Amino acid sequence: MHLIGYGNKNDLILKGYAEICDHHARLTNQDGRVVIENAETGGDVLVNYRYVSKQSIKEGDIIKLGSALLQYHEV
Repeated sequence: MHLIGYGNKNDLILKGYAEICDHHARLTNQDGRVVIENAETGGDVLVNYRYVSKQSIKEGDIIKLGSALLQYHEV
């Protein structure tokens, strides 16, 4: 599991972005798929500009957390 947010205990720290929660989203591996989900209420997660509460993501998907735009790539 990987946490995303503005707090220092996250794996991906997003400082300086509006509307990012301390623990905004989490990434998990479920049955070989990468899944993103809300980690706190009030922290909207969008995948390809659609609101989701829990969604599997794939290469090239656009993830919007607050005002931060991220693109998912596997390495």
